[in-house]
Amino acid sequence: MSVYEKILSRRELLGTIGRGLSLAGLTFGAWKLASGKDEPQANQECVNKGFCRNCRVFKDCGLPRAISAKKGSVRQ
Repeated sequence: MSVYEKILSRRELLGTIGRGLSLAGLTFGAWKLASGKDEPQANQECVNKGFCRNCRVFKDCGLPRAISAKKGSVRQ
């Protein structure tokens, strides 16, 4: 009997589906964590009056002006 000929019981089928959904959820969560924070935060405010250079939170800032400055300051 091959793997494709095996008939699953309802319990086995639901367990297989549950494991698949759990794996998909973990994969999606890891992808979101690894993708970074490119989206501006709704509750974030500028702490340096719009001057991004030498700002203490520039690295983690998600405001549009900081994102634009990060993209423009590519170092080689």
